[in-house]
Amino acid sequence: MKITDEEIIKAGEKELIDTITGDLNWDSIEQIIRKKHHIALEDDIEYQNGNIIVHNKQIAYKLEFKIRVSLSVVFNREGECIDIDASGHS
Repeated sequence: MKITDEEIIKAGEKELIDTITGDLNWDSIEQIIRKKHHIALEDDIEYQNGNIIVHNKQIAYKLEFKIRVSLSVVFNREGECIDIDASGHS
């Protein structure tokens, strides 16, 4: 037996996720990404999807983004890779 319209629930969840996404601290996120993955973010960050999930027995929010990073590939005259750097530092 339904007690409310599922579209109302979905719309409310989407509005919550949109509000959270719009208020993210990108400076903090970039610091975390630099520390964890040793890469810098480019300006072109594209929101993909967001959802409410359970993580370690807690309600959490999962936001997915598509990001661009700078990639440098160094190889010698024999075609052997010497270094690959995705740190964003040229």
